[in-house]
Amino acid sequence: MALALQSRLWESVQPLAFVLFYPALVLSSWIGGRVGGTVAMLLSIGLVAWFFMAPTHSLLISEADDMGRVLSFAAIGLVIIYAHDRFKLSAEHYRNVTENINDVVWVLDADTLRLRYVSPPVLRQLGYSPEEIMAMPIEAALTPVLAERLRDFPAGREGLHNVITEEVAQTCKDGSSVWTEIVMSRVTNPRTGKVEIHGVSRDITERKQAEERLRHMAQHDALTDLPNRILFDEHLGVSLAAARRDRTTVGLMFIDLDRFKEVNDTMGHRIGDLLIRAVSQRLRQA
Repeated sequence: MALALQSRLWESVQPLAFVLFYPALVLSSWIGGRVGGTVAMLLSIGLVAWFFMAPTHSLLISEADDMGRVLSFAAIGLVIIYAHDRFKLSAEHYRNVTENINDVVWVLDADTLRLRYVSPPVLRQLGYSPEEIMAMPIEAALTPVLAERLRDFPAGREGLHNVITEEVAQTCKDGSSVWTEIVMSRVTNPRTGKVEIHGVSRDITERKQAEERLRHMAQHDALTDLPNRILFDEHLGVSLAAARRDRTTVGLMFIDLDRFKEVNDTMGHRIGDLLIRAVSQRLRQA
């Protein structure tokens, strides 16, 4: 009776069992990790003796062919568990890198210019979620000027031989702006064969502010904050060149403070500095 039931079950279930087992094993590995997948496989080996092999009077595996089937079954299951575990580990490492750095990693379809992936740090950088950014046209997600550069992206070379770096001011969700350095390169996706543009956006607002402060310090007097001789010579050269081109004249005014030396000698240099600052403020307001 039991042998007849086993025969009927074996004949009807064997093909379906082979089809369903391995997806179930992958699902077990996904939910329970390496341990969950291994436990699921060991429990399933008992079903191998009952369903997957010719009916016997005992669940014990005595035939060499049957033992070979079980070992092959187990070996394939272990390979699936190991490969899936390595895949999860690799995906976890990639996710940790893209989600825990300040730079935004993104992938753009080179044909449609639609964003296919944007890493979560975009929420800190621009205030938009990845889903909101990916739903935008490329002109809004990046900048109109950068969108034109992407449309004209040279298609001859790929990878490190064809990298474009741009510094652009992007608009945040709250209306403020942030300076970003965007590094882009064309690559071919080895799985789909489609050409993609991979980019990394880095917030360089602090660097831009520091550069502006250094530029201002190099071109302005530290005491009065008025343009110094470097900036004066630059503007004078531009004005003279424009006057020669347009056949016009240039006016130059020279201002001197009368008896300023007496203020320094009688009241000290601190009072003299205050006087110079007061005069500079009036000049800027004139």
